[in-house]
Amino acid sequence: MDQLWVEVEENPNSEYLPMRVFETQGEVTEADSIEVEGLSPDGGAETIVGWSSDGDGTPTGIQFGDVTDSGAAVSVLVVGGDYGLRIRPATSNGPWSLDNDDERGEPYLLLPPETTIRIAQG
Repeated sequence: MDQLWVEVEENPNSEYLPMRVFETQGEVTEADSIEVEGLSPDGGAETIVGWSSDGDGTPTGIQFGDVTDSGAAVSVLVVGGDYGLRIRPATSNGPWSLDNDDERGEPYLLLPPETTIRIAQG
């Protein structure tokens, strides 16, 4: 079994996350961004990118795949850059920014296995 390691340093996008190790349960997919249904309180789609320390915070690629965490049930792990993930409604346009009130940061996401994930276009 392969593993995905996640560690996010303290940063303006998300909280510090000490190293965690997840066992992969198949292929890990890489993408520039994804859209996920049902993350927002209204149930709408949200776009997720990785967030990098480059330039004090810029979008970067992500990885996602099925994992187990210490023998627990299978979940979908989404990881990004050294500053975690950046998330916003799929209807939002324009450049990504820490100053955008429609966006939020997370160190990583663990989603239920039935979550609908689409690789975002553009």
